[in-house]
Amino acid sequence: MTAKEYKHLKGLKKENLRDNMTDTESALTTLAEVATREISQNEDPETIAHSINIARRGGGVAKVAREALNIFTWLDNDNNNRPKQIKSRN
Repeated sequence: MTAKEYKHLKGLKKENLRDNMTDTESALTTLAEVATREISQNEDPETIAHSINIARRGGGVAKVAREALNIFTWLDNDNNNRPKQIKSRN
């Protein structure tokens, strides 16, 4: 799912997506980014196809972590039905 699609799913218009993430979503996004960067540094991709493959595997690391969290906490971290949270900047 693209960032644009996810913003639409969460009902965000101009708000920053990261400002409206739960702690779990933020942690899993960071995990996916770090995993992708480390895989990329180890493999040194030369083509866009290889880079896309690495990005998918990095996202897969976060997917496995999310599934494990759901099993251990018995929670479904699907936030589709939660209202968006507006953070004040006071």
